[in-house]
Amino acid sequence: MNEKVTHYLQLLNKQLHRLETQERADILEEVESHIFEAVSNGASVDHVLETLGDPAKLAASYTSEAILKNGSFNLSSLAQLVKFYFVTGFSGMFIIPIVGILSIAFYFCSFVVIAAGVIKTIGLFFGYSLPISVMNFGFWQAPDFMVLPICLVFGALFYVGSRKMWHWLKDYLFSISVAHRKLKSSN
Repeated sequence: MNEKVTHYLQLLNKQLHRLETQERADILEEVESHIFEAVSNGASVDHVLETLGDPAKLAASYTSEAILKNGSFNLSSLAQLVKFYFVTGFSGMFIIPIVGILSIAFYFCSFVVIAAGVIKTIGLFFGYSLPISVMNFGFWQAPDFMVLPICLVFGALFYVGSRKMWHWLKDYLFSISVAHRKLKSSN
């Protein structure tokens, strides 16, 4: 067995400690068979583990599903259910707007920074010193000949940051959707 798969399953097993031993074994067997089936169909182990996501989040969704399947009422089950919805709802209030707005802002900033660098470089080429400041620390300002390379680097950084945030937001929404579908299907 691959070391990464073993490590992932060990982490998942630790997170499933609240469940009964048989139920935990069934879940681990299901996840392991899913991994090996995907790998045998040509997917890489890293891709499959990345698709499954964080073991803690996967365990939380399985735990909440087990709580809902259990028809008997107990205070521990209620506390876990409330915790699941509280964490999901409260984190969504902050993660979605902040990451969404930052992603869009970084995307537009990447083009604005590059455009400003190109405009200042063209102005310098024709003998005009435009008041576009690039890296001004108060006591030091980047020399004019470094404007375009600095703007290209920062534009690329803004663009990469925008893409990373966008993918993170999509992954977060997908994980919430999967958890919701599991809760809905178990009712």
